[in-house]
Amino acid sequence: MTPTHASDEETNLFAMQLANAPALPILLKTALELDLLEIMTKARPGAFFSPADLAS
Repeated sequence: MTPTHASDEETNLFAMQLANAPALPILLKTALELDLLEIMTKARPGAFFSPADLAS
């Protein structure tokens, strides 16, 4: 791998991180607002959740 290729790859990865940075806080805020964490803690270990289960 040439130094330029490695630098381009690092730059691309950094750009992807910047583009996806807002996703995690939005995801966590939504999960908290929908009380999804509470729903999952009340379920049995290894339980499967469909979107319909979580919406009900």
